[in-house]
Amino acid sequence: MFHGYFLNESTFHRKEIWYLYTWLYRFSKLDSDHVRYVIDCSKNNVTQVDNIRAYLLTAMYNALGTIENYYQAWVNYDMYGRGVWDKLS
Repeated sequence: MFHGYFLNESTFHRKEIWYLYTWLYRFSKLDSDHVRYVIDCSKNNVTQVDNIRAYLLTAMYNALGTIENYYQAWVNYDMYGRGVWDKLS
């Protein structure tokens, strides 16, 4: 089937199943906070999105890994960011 890309058909099936389980695992861990995070980030997006379905699927897939850093940076800016810039000027 895909002999040029994979070693054999059983390798293809194992990789396909692994990708499927990865997607299912990541999407099963999402909750309403992640959906709210993706909606908030998409409101701040200024670029035009041609394929909205692919954009939202990718954003939801990556939400598990990026939500904590996003809110931590937001808190750091509120606590320390404004004061630092006021002291420098």
